[in-house]
Amino acid sequence: MSNPRNRATTAPGLKVNINSICAMLQAARKYGANNPVPIKFIFTSSLAVYRRPLPEVIKFDTITTPEGFIDGRIIHLPTVAVRPRAPSAATSTFISRIICESLKGVEAICPIGNSFDSPELNLALWIASPKVTIKNFVIAKHVSADKFLKHTHVVCLPGFTTMVREELEVMEKVGGKQVLNLVKFKDDPTNCRIVSSWPVQFDNTYSLSLGFIVDEGGILHHHPRPHFLNQYINPIVLENIT
Repeated sequence: MSNPRNRATTAPGLKVNINSICAMLQAARKYGANNPVPIKFIFTSSLAVYRRPLPEVIKFDTITTPEGFIDGRIIHLPTVAVRPRAPSAATSTFISRIICESLKGVEAICPIGNSFDSPELNLALWIASPKVTIKNFVIAKHVSADKFLKHTHVVCLPGFTTMVREELEVMEKVGGKQVLNLVKFKDDPTNCRIVSSWPVQFDNTYSLSLGFIVDEGGILHHHPRPHFLNQYINPIVLENIT
C-alpha cells in the first residue's frame, strides 16, 4: 500500500505494510516449524524507492532512498564486553561471564575448549567496552545527516579483535591465578560453531571518520590494572577485588 506524506494515510499504511507482515511471520513460525524447506516470502516494491541524487544506472547494489518522518540511524554493535548484570541466554554471554563471575569469586563455565591448553581458545572475537559503546550511542545521535554515505545511515561501530585465550590471560593479570582457576571448561560445539561464524575484523575507517571512537590498546595492552577494571568490569564487581 502506498503511503504518501499525507499523515492521514500513515496508520493504514503501517497496518497493511508492517502489521500484516508480522502476522504472516507468526503464521510461518507456527505452521512452518516442521517444514523441511523454509516458507518463501516474496516482497514487492517499485522503482519509486530510488530518489535523487541518482546514479546514471541503477545496479543491484544501489541503496534505496530512505524517506519518512524520522532520521533513523542503524549501528551494528561489536560484542560488548564485559557486560554488567546477570548473564543472559545470548550465545556471546560467556565472553563477559567468565570474567565477571570469576572476579566475584564465583565458578564460571567457559564453553570453548576443554582446558587452558586447548587450541579452541584462539577463537577470535570482535569486541568493544561498555563505556566506549555507550559513548558511541550518544555520538550516533549527533552525527550530521550529511556526513553519512548517500541514502544510508548504517554504520558498524568501531571495535578491536581479541581472543578467548587473551581474555583469560588478562583475567589472570588482573585477579591472579586463584581467579583464573575458577574458570571451568565445558566444551560446547554448538556455541563454538555459532561464535566462530561471526566476523572478527572490521574496517573502522568510515565509523571513525564520522566521529565514533574506539577502545585504544586492546583489552590490557599498555593499560595498568586500574584502567582495565574501570573500563571493562562492572563497578559492582570492583567492590570485591579492589
